[in-house]
Amino acid sequence: MRKLKRLDAAIVALLAAMAAFSTALIYSAVYGTPNEGLHVRNLIHYAAGFGLFLAVAMLDYRRLLRAAPYLYAAGVLLLLLVLRFGTEINGSRGWFRFGGFSFQPAEAAKFVLVIALSAFLGRRRGEPLRFWRDWVPLGALVAVPFTLTIVQPDLGNAVIYLFILVAMLWVGQAKYTHVAAALVVVAVVAALFVVSFEDLREPLRALLERWLHKGHWVDRIDMFLNPEAGRADVYHVEKAYIAIGSGRWIGDGFLQGNSVHKRFIPYVYSDSIVVVAGEEFGFVGMSVLLLAYFLLIYRMILIAIQCRDFRGAYLISGTIALVASQVFLNVGMHLKLVPFTGITLPLISYGGSSLLVLMAGFGVVASVRVHQEEPLLYAVGDKAS
Repeated sequence: MRKLKRLDAAIVALLAAMAAFSTALIYSAVYGTPNEGLHVRNLIHYAAGFGLFLAVAMLDYRRLLRAAPYLYAAGVLLLLLVLRFGTEINGSRGWFRFGGFSFQPAEAAKFVLVIALSAFLGRRRGEPLRFWRDWVPLGALVAVPFTLTIVQPDLGNAVIYLFILVAMLWVGQAKYTHVAAALVVVAVVAALFVVSFEDLREPLRALLERWLHKGHWVDRIDMFLNPEAGRADVYHVEKAYIAIGSGRWIGDGFLQGNSVHKRFIPYVYSDSIVVVAGEEFGFVGMSVLLLAYFLLIYRMILIAIQCRDFRGAYLISGTIALVASQVFLNVGMHLKLVPFTGITLPLISYGGSSLLVLMAGFGVVASVRVHQEEPLLYAVGDKAS
């Protein structure tokens, strides 16, 4: 009971509000389709998610940090196994199927990465990171799941791993000279790619098609760099963009979205759930949704600031990076701000694996707050006793 009283009430309330909004949007998205009933399954996922949230919150987060090597190994093993024994959905072999339920190891790998990177950074105790002894090992930790996820192929989740790495390097006291050098390299590579894209388009398409059977990724980049191209296979992006804009200030009303209910938008209950929010609740509804994310992140930042343990702050920072990057990519791709890629909207899209991973992440944040009054001890090798 003492631990339960220390839970952050604001985070719990925001998660409950997200559950209600998610269920309403999914109900509208599948209304009158063969998928009717997904909103009930979403409630079941949320019930399991809140159970997981409480279980992780009651567990001392330092136990997770001590288990980081084993959790990381298990995550990599699952990514390997899914390539051999997984079920292929929409051209990606990234799911294990158990009857009517499915599990996506790439989602779990996000949670595992946050723990593994936090445990590694915790050894520095806030000291500036060294390039060869810190940057390179951290990059290697991310490179393994990144490569295994790309091979599935699943570009969306793989990109999230990179966002987590960048955020963890930043909060882990990366030296400004190293950051500046990295930014210069990224800027030069990006500029060269954009300038050379016209010449690289077809060779890159052939390469991606041969290796990953994902030649259409090139068209998504082309759509971003050349919006006027109007290729047939980016129909999804255009329709989503128009549907969100048609909502104007207050939207068309619940269950009244024209594009949504005429089935112009594929997978609207999953990756494109933001279209339902924009078309049926308009600018006001989208603003409220984004405000809820802002408040969640704000509460997590406050807990990280109050935490006396660097490792707890790193765990929270990784969770913030996970949530913020997914929100940015999902909303941004539907507004044509970033290239389109399959990624769910956190806590709102239908998807059991994604939701459970996020709820576990928020459980870790709650655990840091619940246990920050516990004695903070270090043993030999910078491990918590």
